[in-house]
Amino acid sequence: KYYLAVTTWVPQEKYFTMRSQIGRDRYERTKMTIRNPLNPKNAVTHIELLWNYDWKYGLLKIDLETGRTHQIRVHLASMWFPILWDKIYGNTDINLLALKQLWVKRHMLHAHTLEFQLYDVLQSFIAPLKDDMKVFFQDEKTFFFWENS
Repeated sequence: KYYLAVTTWVPQEKYFTMRSQIGRDRYERTKMTIRNPLNPKNAVTHIELLWNYDWKYGLLKIDLETGRTHQIRVHLASMWFPILWDKIYGNTDINLLALKQLWVKRHMLHAHTLEFQLYDVLQSFIAPLKDDMKVFFQDEKTFFFWENS
């Protein structure tokens, strides 16, 4: 399963992996954390920077090696790249600016591709992006990515 996310700020590396322990936050039961969590479990997230928008927003492809609650959201926020309009782990000021400038008003995380082997045949399913995510990446190279993904 591959995800696409629009994040605030942009990582400098093209490829990187986040490894940590994730568990429930000790003080806010609705949140997960990597900092001194309750009942921690290993979590591994592989991340690829696909594109950026003026180095303010990034488009990331995410591949989960493990599947913990809020794993993508927690890992990206802990690296200072929260998902745009993530009300729990994101940046409120940047979210409001994106609403004002770009009319973005929802969580910018998208389950994009599901692949698995069935009877020795690779099955692949793609969920097309909604237009509100496409608005960030309007040049020719990026549209090639959208049309071929």
